[in-house]
Amino acid sequence: MESRSHWPVTLLSGASAVINMLMPLVLVRLLSVEEVGDYKIFFLYLMILPDLCVSSGLMNGLSYWAGRGERGLAAMSATHLLALIVAVSVIAVFTVFDGLLTTIIPNIHYPLLFTLAAGGALISRFYEETNI
Repeated sequence: MESRSHWPVTLLSGASAVINMLMPLVLVRLLSVEEVGDYKIFFLYLMILPDLCVSSGLMNGLSYWAGRGERGLAAMSATHLLALIVAVSVIAVFTVFDGLLTTIIPNIHYPLLFTLAAGGALISRFYEETNI
């Protein structure tokens, strides 16, 4: 079995953490108070979306199947496909019902951007867990 270095994932995770920490500080200086509120609401909904779509449960099974040989790899591949289907389904539903999305979440001014970010948020958590 070939061993791979964990440093690329560690460095990228560290850079992501620094950007996530500094972005609100920079945006407070650049945006008005109303725009900062919209920014907070936008990312608040993005953060809770994986839990609302029940996709966070998919990540919990990864540690169970890791190291179980071919059976574990098959289960992880099936879980990856299911996570991808959930992300694509959310994108499709949000695209079709974008008018309803703006009435449910009144501060979402860009429903298409929110839709694309939602799909990315759903699949990125799974991808991060599988790489670790």
